[in-house]
Amino acid sequence: MYSGAAATATELALHAANKVDVMTLEHTLAYESYCISRLELLLKHNITPVVVFEGAGMPTKAATSARREHDRQKHMMRGLNLHATHDLVESGKAFARSLKITGAMGRKLRRTLLRVHPTIECIVAPYEADAELAHLSLTNYVDIVISEDSDLIPYGCATV
Repeated sequence: MYSGAAATATELALHAANKVDVMTLEHTLAYESYCISRLELLLKHNITPVVVFEGAGMPTKAATSARREHDRQKHMMRGLNLHATHDLVESGKAFARSLKITGAMGRKLRRTLLRVHPTIECIVAPYEADAELAHLSLTNYVDIVISEDSDLIPYGCATV
């Protein structure tokens, strides 16, 4: 979802700064289109995707999560300052670094998938998606794991 959301990072950031519910704005839903197009590519090649969404945050990672949130806010402020000076290139980079994939974004994508492709299995992990993906791989529930996250290698996924 991150790669798709990065396409509209500036819009997402500006709407977030203005407390606008981005889930109601079609042009900010590029992350959905991106994910669906990737899934449809798999389906076109007779590959059955299983989509795993993040669950609850790990209590043991609270400090890391807080640091990441602080960093995102710092990048957001930098992006807003740069945007105010019309430095759109650098503000776009800062906004991309401030990007956060929210639970609401995941729920919206899951609802859309259920409506558009009801045969695609969607799983909500108890906690982090990485651990769930590793479990699905190690138990041979899935043959390969496609992810932008390199954490799956230490988890023991055979094919990432």
